Amino acid sequence: MAKTIDTKLTDDPNGFIEMAEKAMVKQQTIIAAEPVAAQTEKDQKEAKLKLEKVKANK
Repeated sequence: MAKTIDTKLTDDPNGFIEMAEKAMVKQQTIIAAEPVAAQTEKDQKEAKLKLEKVKANK
């Protein structure tokens, strides 16, 4: 893998850097979205439990 990276850096350093920067932005976006997704999942579970309680009380 290191040889592949060296080859790409040698052949097209700007393209490789651009690709790496895009990958880092993508990873940062995923990291930022994870807590939001976890909170949404938690909210969804709570809403489902409340709905089940309401249905059970009918």
